[in-house]
Amino acid sequence: RDEGLEFCEEMFEMTSEEVVKFRGNWIFFAWCAMGVVFFNAAGILINWLIHTKWEHLEKVWAIRAVFIIYACELIFLILALLLQAQHFYMWPLVVFLSYVLLFTVSLWFTGTLFIHNLLLFSGGGILYFALSIPLVIADGNLAHSMDPGRFAAFWRTLLYVACAPLSFLFAFILLCGSYLDELTCRKRFLQKAMIAYQQGRIIRMKTRSEGLQKELLQNMLPPMIVEELQKKNYKVSSWSELRTLSKRHVGVSLLFADLVGFTHMSSQVDPSKVMVFLNDLFQGFDSLCEDFHVYKVETVGDCYVASVGVVTGEVINSDFLMQSGESLASPLSVDSEGGRPSLVESDASPRSSQASARSLQALKREGSSGVFHEFAPEYLASIRNTELLVGFAKAMVREARTMVKPKLKTPVELRIGIHTGNVMSGLIGTKNLRFCLFGDAMNTAARMEQLGRANCIHASCAVFERTPGEKWQKRSGLLEVKGKGKMQSYFLEPQ
Repeated sequence: RDEGLEFCEEMFEMTSEEVVKFRGNWIFFAWCAMGVVFFNAAGILINWLIHTKWEHLEKVWAIRAVFIIYACELIFLILALLLQAQHFYMWPLVVFLSYVLLFTVSLWFTGTLFIHNLLLFSGGGILYFALSIPLVIADGNLAHSMDPGRFAAFWRTLLYVACAPLSFLFAFILLCGSYLDELTCRKRFLQKAMIAYQQGRIIRMKTRSEGLQKELLQNMLPPMIVEELQKKNYKVSSWSELRTLSKRHVGVSLLFADLVGFTHMSSQVDPSKVMVFLNDLFQGFDSLCEDFHVYKVETVGDCYVASVGVVTGEVINSDFLMQSGESLASPLSVDSEGGRPSLVESDASPRSSQASARSLQALKREGSSGVFHEFAPEYLASIRNTELLVGFAKAMVREARTMVKPKLKTPVELRIGIHTGNVMSGLIGTKNLRFCLFGDAMNTAARMEQLGRANCIHASCAVFERTPGEKWQKRSGLLEVKGKGKMQSYFLEPQ
């Protein structure tokens, strides 16, 4: 240490006090290091608060906070080093290294944008040169004098002249790197955003397609069947799978409606006009279905088939495979005040299970006449279903009277047949799936329609017994029905 002091005194003709200043004030550097640590700790704390505690702030404030912290840190270092410049001759090099180091850290480790780095470089450069140029001019004048401190002034001026252009070069290189890095990040972000947008669009289109598919199927099949098909991924390839979709229904009311003189009209009117006419007529019937809790089964030509008690109304059914007295489907509850059925399924309670068991027992004790015991829950449900369908039939006749046949300009007349009994429901085939009803009740309802009269509701004895409040007219003589023998039927003419 003593040898170093003597070397400096002899080489640069410096006094002992000047040699001490030449070495620098290490306490001052320690305070500068503490200031840097303080600013960086403050930046970390503010970022942590923005991301965890101050969630109401936008995340862009995190980048702004980093920029402000580094700007304050740069100002602190420049002011501290330049204000103490006379105490150590290497201040230009120290300021340059501090400037480059701080700028590099701000660029590559903080995520600041190019505009922030440009402002940081510009502001720091203006402050640096504004404060350093007067010092360098003073040192240049001192170096040309005979003052003992001329050697220190000379070295400071030489270092400044060497470091000043390098500061511009490093700043330019770092700014170019900042711009290219931000450009790459923006492109990467846009690519990810486009990928996320396309994925979201595909998901939305798929969801929309599935929704349209489900909605279309629900217009063709009952909701319970659609749900079962969804579980099977809309693939039914064997009879064993079809059997699980089959149900036996008790107390179902069935309706067949047919246009009188449709064959004659079809021979006189263009087919396209016939199709438009049928569409308008059946749309009117479809609009009435919801009012009377009626489920439209199908249309075949001019024949309109509907039911209450299979999908809508008071549903009492049993699984096709079930051998015991329990059922998978619970009956629907009845609104005691309004006298209309509630379309919300009851909870799976012991009472509903007992009612389902009794429905199966009723299936066994029901005779060929289709008449239940009058106190059985199935019989009460069939009464409500029959009342709804008879009301729907009367509304159909009134709706038909408001229309006329195309070209012929004659009023529309309907033949309607109704019967109440038990049916089976399910899907037939594995292609072009159709929901169908089967059973003797379907055949009887069809016979009622075929043997009916225009603008009249032709009903079986089962319907007559369940709707005593209607003004039925007993048909004179027994009706010979194919496959059924002789039956008593009744007519109702809607007003």
